[in-house]
Amino acid sequence: MGIYEVIEIESQLERIAKENNGEIPDDLLQELVEAEMKSVESIEKMVRFIKHLELFQVTCDSELTRINDLKSEAKNRVGNIKKFMTPFIKSRGKFDVSTFKLSTRPSDRLILDNNWINFDYGEKVTPEPYFNPDTNKIKKDLRNGVKIDGARLEKLDNLQIK
Repeated sequence: MGIYEVIEIESQLERIAKENNGEIPDDLLQELVEAEMKSVESIEKMVRFIKHLELFQVTCDSELTRINDLKSEAKNRVGNIKKFMTPFIKSRGKFDVSTFKLSTRPSDRLILDNNWINFDYGEKVTPEPYFNPDTNKIKKDLRNGVKIDGARLEKLDNLQIK
């Protein structure tokens, strides 16, 4: 299918969508398809347009994967840089650098053993994982000195940039 045929069909679909608040009503889509099904050449044009759209979907999926990979890389870089900066900032305390205010904030990370289940601290759910822990309740009890087998808090320092 030539680029002209793709643009022609896309233009018709965009015009219909524009006239109908961004939607393409089934009856108007059916009318367009039926108009294009009057000859073998027109049928071939519609089939090629379908194949074009399917390829476009594959391209979009690939682009989404690429963008998600870039996002993940950037997130990891930020995390790694902050991890190495945090001890230095913590040792100096709060301070300003140009227009930025740097400080650290302590926090706790809950760590549960693999396959940890304690129905005093969660509920049974379906489907898997079949158990939904109440992390806030677990953290609160651990902070208050309650011993919970298979659960512990890890102390963290988080870099704050404002």
